Amino acid sequence: MKKEKSIDLKWVLKSVPFLLLVAILSLSIFSSFEGVINGYVLGKITSIDFNNLNEVLLFGLGVLLAYLVTYTSAYLFLVCKQFAVKYLNTKLKSELFKYQLKDISTDPTESLNLVTNISSQIEQRYFESIFYLVQCFITIISTAIVVLGTNIYLGSIYILMSFISMAPSYLSRNKLSDSTKDWSNKNNSLISIIKEITSGKLEINKYSVMPKFLNIFDKKLNSEEKAYYRLNYARFTAQFYTWIGAVLSSVFPIIIGLICIAKGWLGVKVGTVVTLSLTADHILGGIRELTNYYTQITGTKKIRLIEYYELPSEKNEVQSTSSQDNSFIELKDVVAGYGDKTVISNLNLSISEFDKIVITGPSGVGKSTILSLISGQLKTRKGQVLIKGMPIRLSDSILISQKPWYFVGTVKDNLTLYQKYDNEALNRVLRLVHLDKELGEDPLEFKINDNLSGGQLQRLTIARGLLRKRSVLLLDEVTSSLDKSNARKIRQLIYSLPITMIEVAHNLDEDLIEKNNIKILEFDGQSLHERQ
Repeated sequence: MKKEKSIDLKWVLKSVPFLLLVAILSLSIFSSFEGVINGYVLGKITSIDFNNLNEVLLFGLGVLLAYLVTYTSAYLFLVCKQFAVKYLNTKLKSELFKYQLKDISTDPTESLNLVTNISSQIEQRYFESIFYLVQCFITIISTAIVVLGTNIYLGSIYILMSFISMAPSYLSRNKLSDSTKDWSNKNNSLISIIKEITSGKLEINKYSVMPKFLNIFDKKLNSEEKAYYRLNYARFTAQFYTWIGAVLSSVFPIIIGLICIAKGWLGVKVGTVVTLSLTADHILGGIRELTNYYTQITGTKKIRLIEYYELPSEKNEVQSTSSQDNSFIELKDVVAGYGDKTVISNLNLSISEFDKIVITGPSGVGKSTILSLISGQLKTRKGQVLIKGMPIRLSDSILISQKPWYFVGTVKDNLTLYQKYDNEALNRVLRLVHLDKELGEDPLEFKINDNLSGGQLQRLTIARGLLRKRSVLLLDEVTSSLDKSNARKIRQLIYSLPITMIEVAHNLDEDLIEKNNIKILEFDGQSLHERQ
């Protein structure tokens, strides 16, 4: 069952403690004055009566306090922001890992990439950006309040000119975009011809046509370099006009301010011009940062939509279904496949309890798919897979593949999987698979770390299932990577166990098959036929 989980603002707000969010918001407000405090202080200096020592001292203490509050708030904002990111990362990685575990078909590399790389991108481009965007927005508001509060008329002119200075960047964006696209196409074309020539150099030299291909390469190279020059020329030109705009937006309001001072207009003083000159630019800078953070946030939309497949709950699969007499496992009119591809169509199979069956057939016809269906890993598109008349579950069988799963730890850990079992039961299953004498005096405490053979690992996996009294053993080419001696030992063990067994194999041990009365079923991709 396909499901989706969106890592969005609602998810973020639920994941971070409320008081921490309040602290971050409060600290954002106090630290937002970092961009205007210098201009405000320098502007006020011009109006101080330096003959009044008390006024000078009070001003100095006020400035010191303002700086301390602002920069302490900025520091605490970073600390609290990172603390919030810790909460978010912990929850995100935990959820991503658990979602991957619900999809038993997920490749381990894909899971590792999701939990590490994707989560890291979400942290840097979404979590971090959200907090900085909030701080940036508050900074714009606080700066605008200071600018307009200093002098609403001249402040408005400063803000207007700041926005006008953005015009060159805005007007040149299409030219830059076209130049970037043109260079990208030319660069891809150059890379393509390099790959073609290097991969086919043997054939090219055989037919003595290398000069022809080098001529094509030279043309592609020149075209790419010209496009790269045009791209950089467009960048430099846009930068030049941006500089001109910045100069005009800075100088023009100062000239107006100086005229106002000279004429005594609008209540403008020297301190007013100083304050506005040093602070108004922070509104524009804040808007640019805000746009950048917003772009990063929207750019993560796809990677924040987590898709996963979840198997239906086994608790809900309890409805009994009628079955044939003496049938232990049944496949009834089963249709199954992967993605858009159908692998099995209308397959029927009936297996009695304690039957031992080997399924053979050409590669790629769907033999392993049958095991996936019986193991409960793969759900049918149509039809039923039953055990004792009930829908089959993951917990009904042991599935052993060519590469048995184990982890670094003791034999006991690998058998119990950290569940509680008494040592007597553990030693009993080790004896059943003949591992009790091979792993030292205390086999349960034997440390596993790439020090077991393939055959020993296969038997350990079998013991893990026997411990849980699984009644069905499924084997997928388990002996393909073993030598003949170990392969025979594994099969002798498996064939002697008092359980139902279904094996998929290419190489058969005809002697053991005959001695143990093993049934051979041949699968041609359409149906199963017993070998006579």
